[in-house]
Amino acid sequence: MLNSLISLIKHYKSNPEKVVFKDQNRSYSYKYIYSNVFEYSKVLKNNKKLNIGIFGNNSVEYAIADCGISTTKHTMVPIPSFFNDDTIANIIKDSNIDLIFTDQVNFTRIKSIFKNTNLFIKSLSVNSKTLELFNHKRIIYTSGTTNKPKGVIQSDKQMNIAIKNLINTFNIQSKDTYLSLLPISTLLEQICSIHITLQANSLSIFNEDISKRIFSLKEDDLYFILYSKPNFLCISPIILKQLVNYLEKNTFDDFTKNIKSICVGGSKSSIDVLNRGINHLKLPIFEGYGLSEFCSVVSVNNQHFNKIGTTGAILPNIKCKIINGEIVLSGPTLMNGYYPNKIQTDEFYTGDLGSLSKEGFLTVYGRKDDVLILDNGRNIHPEYIKQLLVDKINYKEIYIYQDDNNDLCFAISLKDNDLKKNLINFIKSILPEYILPKKIYVLGKNFDQKQLLSTNGKVNSAKISNYLNLNKGEITNAIL
Repeated sequence: MLNSLISLIKHYKSNPEKVVFKDQNRSYSYKYIYSNVFEYSKVLKNNKKLNIGIFGNNSVEYAIADCGISTTKHTMVPIPSFFNDDTIANIIKDSNIDLIFTDQVNFTRIKSIFKNTNLFIKSLSVNSKTLELFNHKRIIYTSGTTNKPKGVIQSDKQMNIAIKNLINTFNIQSKDTYLSLLPISTLLEQICSIHITLQANSLSIFNEDISKRIFSLKEDDLYFILYSKPNFLCISPIILKQLVNYLEKNTFDDFTKNIKSICVGGSKSSIDVLNRGINHLKLPIFEGYGLSEFCSVVSVNNQHFNKIGTTGAILPNIKCKIINGEIVLSGPTLMNGYYPNKIQTDEFYTGDLGSLSKEGFLTVYGRKDDVLILDNGRNIHPEYIKQLLVDKINYKEIYIYQDDNNDLCFAISLKDNDLKKNLINFIKSILPEYILPKKIYVLGKNFDQKQLLSTNGKVNSAKISNYLNLNKGEITNAIL
């Protein structure tokens, strides 16, 4: 059973009126949450074992449904709302879902895909009966960077360890506040916004409207994030960049005084953004690394152990080795398997390339699959090239890819456009000859990275070449 739900029962009994969740409209006490969680337990009690889907935006309703299903013997399947309808239909079929709960906003959409869809359950009365807890299991569908999404099976055993690790690493206390931003269908956001909050007896704030457009935030959204004065955030690199840009133009003293940790993951953050955020704005930004197969977090920087450009120290109980350049993990947070199969090994080859320093810092270079095979027969990873350039060229972003002709290309957004005149010579003086690009594109001022993002918020290299082909007027094309 989940320790966070044991904590829910404990805090409900000791301090039922304490507020644990908030949204744009109201605050929610332990008494309210407990009564509504109990309703799921009551409604689902006599059913045979089911696979129950949950579909919705970041909200208190979603958090209650997560907890309610987690108290039962049934398996929970969070369905990402940012997937298209065909992918959602495949997930429903692949995971053998019997029933789906959703919110009013998404009801019509998901009902058209799967008929046995119900609205989230709501309790009409306060319930003081004792909540019975069962062992819990959930199936998390990954974003599927190269193939169709896979169903990662995680249980209360792995989640309890991950929750405890994060509470201890960041010293999360009952007075702390977390603002939920990343899609709640991801295991990390479920852990941070729901289960850490319950176990630490802290507070989570939800904003359903912002969660609908998390991949394209507006200025008003950034204002809300800062005005909420959270102590903890988990965000993607694109959101970090927006926040840093916004804070460089606007002062939010209350935010900077209150914020204890801004955890960033999902893909590598720009060194430039990290330097501006950490060194100029004095923000506590900590990059981390994880994957659903290892209960979301494997390593993370923190206030006591932080090095820009790395993903920090390996969390307790997890063992990390580098084998032929690949990150290989073992430990108790390893998944049970990909649904419906059980895992057959104690070691998991992540498919990510990285290195582990003597001090214990893990550096992740990128996917093994992202290695570029050049026409000179050499294999190179884009992150290796970035590491060589980062301290020598004053750029905002750099994208390294191969175009339709298999030519190695750089697309660079410069801080100082005067550098454009000598850019080719600069690059030639820094890089070995065998990894010199065939083409360099200097991105115009109107370039917006959002155009290159896939549905999971990561940069899609396949979109880069297409963008450059369609926007010749915005770029300078230099053939080496």
